[in-house]
Amino acid sequence: MVLSGYSDFVVYLHEICQLQQKNILIYLCSVVVVINLLRWFWVVRTNISWTGINGNILLHQDTLLMGVVLAFVKQHFKSIFAVLNTKRFFLFSSVLFLVFMYFVISLRWPVDRVDDFVFSRTGAFLIGAVTITMMLPYIENGIQPIKLKGLSFLNPIITLGSKYSYALYLFHNMVQVFIAYIFKIQKPYLSILGAVLLAYLLYEFFEKKFLILRDKYYPEVHPLKL
Repeated sequence: MVLSGYSDFVVYLHEICQLQQKNILIYLCSVVVVINLLRWFWVVRTNISWTGINGNILLHQDTLLMGVVLAFVKQHFKSIFAVLNTKRFFLFSSVLFLVFMYFVISLRWPVDRVDDFVFSRTGAFLIGAVTITMMLPYIENGIQPIKLKGLSFLNPIITLGSKYSYALYLFHNMVQVFIAYIFKIQKPYLSILGAVLLAYLLYEFFEKKFLILRDKYYPEVHPLKL
């Protein structure tokens, strides 16, 4: 029954994707812009902290959508993706990322001033996501299994981590805040254990089902070994 519901949803998405690919890309980018405007409005209106923004998925959903945009470009705009997948573009993106990281570190150390500026709680989220997204095509192309005999045992660990990493990224902060609320104090090890367990459950019982349906309706997309 549940898988049938997923199937109906994927069929619906498939029908939507019959629209012109360019329009879909414009739509995705427009959503990113709208979320940025909403985040800026919310920060200016409420003066919410950086932690408050970072812990609220809805307020930085644009950073997550960058992965969707990149995957869409890879699938439907191969000439653009080919440019992103060059060493020159990777080096350019890496420089931008290092500049961004210098900016972040200068805000957090030696004195934490991240809440003193509107930009650090609004546009900085998107810039960080964009610079990372720009580097990913070349990184993906260059990753190869470890062949050294003494380190080959790391390959299944890395594969396992890649499956659960997205859900872990999405929900780790929520788990940390929830556990701190329950125990009235930070419990780092319990937070890590809870976040990993939640990521496992989300992958096995939710994300994995969508990947199965993806391979069924879009076999041209490189499938993951589930």
